[in-house]
Amino acid sequence: MYKVLVINPYITDFKLYDEWMHPSGLYFLIDCLKRNGIQTYYFNCLKQVSKPKKHGTGSFMSLEIKKPSLYKNIKRKYKLYGRPQSELINFLSDIDDPDLVCIGTMMTYWAPGVIQTIKIIKEQLPNVPVIIGGIAARLFSHYFKNRLPGCITSDSILTTNRINLPQPVHSALKALSKPTSLLGGLECLDHATHGPVLLSFGCPMKCSYCASRVLQKDFYHRSIKTTIREILYLNERFGVSDFAFYDDALLVKPDQVLIPFLKKINEYRIPFRFHTPNGLHLQFITEEISDLMKENGFKTIRLGFESGSKKYADDTNYKSGFDMLEKKFSILQKSGFDKNDIGVYIMGGLKDQKPLEMLKEMKYAGSLGIKIKPVFLSPVPHTELFKYYSHFFPQIKSDPLWHNDTFFITSLAQWDFDSVEMIRKKSREINQVNSCRPAGNL
Repeated sequence: MYKVLVINPYITDFKLYDEWMHPSGLYFLIDCLKRNGIQTYYFNCLKQVSKPKKHGTGSFMSLEIKKPSLYKNIKRKYKLYGRPQSELINFLSDIDDPDLVCIGTMMTYWAPGVIQTIKIIKEQLPNVPVIIGGIAARLFSHYFKNRLPGCITSDSILTTNRINLPQPVHSALKALSKPTSLLGGLECLDHATHGPVLLSFGCPMKCSYCASRVLQKDFYHRSIKTTIREILYLNERFGVSDFAFYDDALLVKPDQVLIPFLKKINEYRIPFRFHTPNGLHLQFITEEISDLMKENGFKTIRLGFESGSKKYADDTNYKSGFDMLEKKFSILQKSGFDKNDIGVYIMGGLKDQKPLEMLKEMKYAGSLGIKIKPVFLSPVPHTELFKYYSHFFPQIKSDPLWHNDTFFITSLAQWDFDSVEMIRKKSREINQVNSCRPAGNL
């Protein structure tokens, strides 16, 4: 029987926390492989090791490594996140040699972790072909092709003859263009403290910093029945009650999937907690949706706001202004959401934005009583902001380390490490004041 090893690789960064992280793309891949009768192994380098914290989140093991010279002015430790590398080596030694290895990727600037993972694989399995897939491999394929000439990226696997794949594997990889179920991947887990929920693929919005429409051109919904089956599986096998939505546009066309999903999941009378780390589009929040979310266990609410300034309306796809933010926040509170469970993403790094402009927006949002979640731009390949910044920083077209949000923001005019730390400090101060303020006392 043809054997495929699927690996979720190590990550290199200044920070990493398991806030409901799952390699959903690899779960879909494993499911497709299993459906085509292929024996599949799975190793997760990022398996959570700490005792679960709030809502199933937790920490990863890490090892401090040498900081790339590019990051010399970043006053933070640079780490390799994941299980001890000896565990991966032992795993590769214990299993029957696979015929193929498939490795996933996520953020482009996590590439050194992928390279380290492949180095270990090649040392242990020198004659086994490796396919690199996932978000970073699709958005920045030329980097992996140049840096890892012995490997092949998934974007070219179906159009080249570099690897003679049997038809079942070819069919499985082709099916990934429109996958159906996460269940095959979830069955490979030996432990879980939280789970993913995905009701839709793609996003109809056109925000200048997001590659969702590049990765998935069409916006379409998944089967409610399949999604609920995935949730119940994790609940029944591991007792998981915390689930995070992975949708990029969860509230778009809610009558078609979200509302029916919530009504159906409610029939099971299981006290699930749902979280929205990807951020909700403010304009689609209604009293009906807000009430339904509260009634059906939504706990962590993140609002995709980025900026309320008209100056950045093009970048944020005219998402919303502060009037809308105040209105929607009020709707959520009226539904019974605790203000401390509602956070708003405010972005730094938009065109010609200054630190004090971001700070002003944070203070205004904070005055409404909303928890501030500052985020900094990572230039994502193929997006409009990436094209804009590539004129000033051509390095981003060839070096993924330039995409790191902690670093890139410090390269912009009037920004540096100290100004970023000032923003983070102010956000904590605003949130501390709001956490002590009685609800409704804005």
